[in-house]
Amino acid sequence: MRESLNAAGLLLGMALITILSGCAGPFVREDLKTEYKPRVKTVAILPFKNLSNEEKSREAHISLREGVFAELKRKDVEYTTRIQEIAQTDRMLSESGVAPENIGSKTPSELGQILNVDVILQGTLIKYHEKGKTGQFLTAILFSKATGSEVICRVSITDCQTQNLLWDWEIKEKGGLLTSPESVANKIGKKVAKKWPFKKE
Repeated sequence: MRESLNAAGLLLGMALITILSGCAGPFVREDLKTEYKPRVKTVAILPFKNLSNEEKSREAHISLREGVFAELKRKDVEYTTRIQEIAQTDRMLSESGVAPENIGSKTPSELGQILNVDVILQGTLIKYHEKGKTGQFLTAILFSKATGSEVICRVSITDCQTQNLLWDWEIKEKGGLLTSPESVANKIGKKVAKKWPFKKE
């Protein structure tokens, strides 16, 4: 009897950990507000990496980057930071001979000097899965609910001066019936904007 209770308690604990980890917010460096926020004024959003092997995910990382940028720019009056235009970031990287696939060869300090910013935001598309339309419709008919696409990505902010990680978040998002990569990207962008660590008091 006692063994059964212990097993049930263990399963309950594991379930709670799973639920909490799925709902967890971003990692935020403890001294970000006191040590970094006062001097961080400019942010560049680097080209996102794509680790997904899904055929339909070839352009999804581009949509993700643009979605995060759009939502941050839309609320930038609420922030203490200025978000550098994506076109400007890409132009400055290109002029310095840094191709998107070679960004990892540069340190945050070097990227900060190239882009003339205080921090860099990096993103990685980990998973992108878009279900076929037929399967979505069948699921919708059978269960009155369907998922069009599922995205898992990681977004982080690194200080260029100290090269310290300031903020890091693995975000999972699902879209409804026949959702596009752009719509899911915007939902992720809204989450990032909502939790942005450089907000005005």
